[in-house]
Amino acid sequence: FGSSHGTFHASNIGAMADIPEWPDQTPPIQLVSFDDVAGSKKNGPQLRIREEAKTELMKVAGSSAVKAISVCGVYRTGKSFLLNLLAGTQGQGRFSVGDSVQACTAGLWVRASKSAKDGSVCLLIDCE
Repeated sequence: FGSSHGTFHASNIGAMADIPEWPDQTPPIQLVSFDDVAGSKKNGPQLRIREEAKTELMKVAGSSAVKAISVCGVYRTGKSFLLNLLAGTQGQGRFSVGDSVQACTAGLWVRASKSAKDGSVCLLIDCE
């Protein structure tokens, strides 16, 4: 795959040997939500960081290096499904997916890995 940051080659897979482990049945948490503040019709909804989620992430990550994988886009395009595949998640402890036109993941939802061998933590971030 080509990008402005370099090119991915299959021969680089060996460098990716430290694949993160994901805690079983640990659900993603909503880090950022949309608040419909009274009188904000002209400015639209406001973004709000959920303090309890921030606290939980700080417990997991602390002062560790963080590697983030984020998937953004319009609803119903497979973002949550892709992140579930990356985490190897089936069933509980996964990003919500649905079969309707209603969004399942408004805002930013985050799931953290266990610490890797190098001490880093990987965050999967689902957004809409």
